[in-house]
Amino acid sequence: MASAQSTVESGCCRIRYLLLIEYVGTAFHGSQRQPGKRTVQELVEDAAAKLTPHSVPPTVVFAGRTDAGVHSIANAAHVDLERLDKHGNRLPAFSEGELMNALNNFVGERCGIVSARRVHKGFHARHSARVRTYVYQIRCPKSPREARAQALLRVDCCGSLMRRGWVSAHDAHRSLWLAEPLDLNAMRDAAALLVGKHDFSAFRAVRCGAKSPVRDLLELAVVEDSPSTLAEFDLECTRRVALRLRARSFLHHQVRYIAATLVEVGLGKRSLQQVRDMLRSADSRQSPPCAPFAPLRGSCSSLLLVGVASKRR
Repeated sequence: MASAQSTVESGCCRIRYLLLIEYVGTAFHGSQRQPGKRTVQELVEDAAAKLTPHSVPPTVVFAGRTDAGVHSIANAAHVDLERLDKHGNRLPAFSEGELMNALNNFVGERCGIVSARRVHKGFHARHSARVRTYVYQIRCPKSPREARAQALLRVDCCGSLMRRGWVSAHDAHRSLWLAEPLDLNAMRDAAALLVGKHDFSAFRAVRCGAKSPVRDLLELAVVEDSPSTLAEFDLECTRRVALRLRARSFLHHQVRYIAATLVEVGLGKRSLQQVRDMLRSADSRQSPPCAPFAPLRGSCSSLLLVGVASKRR
């Protein structure tokens, strides 16, 4: 295959770049452009257009779509850019560091370009992705004793703690705060049932447009997360739990249905047999009563590219 540079020399002015983008999901109505709403795609495309004012408006293509409120550590996307002066003459292509820094000047504080790399024109952020990783973050009491100590705190309809007292300002919108401790071993047993290739009809949105409900879940880990960098100020009464899911692709809302199911298992509200029964269910219309739905505030997506042809050639 020809390199990106030789592609330019052969007559095509546009260079394809792979971008890794992080953003605070609560600041946007999702990653994909929507009329009249602030989205990550619109923000990055507008920033790229400012760098190439005399060229065709650029289009950013994401590896994966995230809903409103879902944060991203490194959502991959590609964009084709060309540099022309006001007379239509070609200018030197952006270097990788130059493009990253220039875009970051325009995207604001709630979004950032982690890296920019030149890739071959055949690379596609969505179709070339091999693995997608999602992390769902939870904070809960370490023990029933700690839970009783928080018993007077107001609890919302989802069983999660409202913003009161010991709920960290830094984690309030990045973690699901629970009023009761979790049984991590029970959650791991349930997670083991879901790993592998299954019909996940009971774990997808009713309006999911995927042709097949079958997905191969490569990993579903329940881990006690490491303390924050401000560990000496961290809340001693709480435990940080992270659910890490890896797959080639996910069904619509699959991550949130799985997360909520594991939380119910951890709280003793759902048995392993019920999880097995959910896997046997092949009717997505039963999803709402069958699988609970996790709030967005614990959801953080990190879409990783593994083994794709993204290197410069």
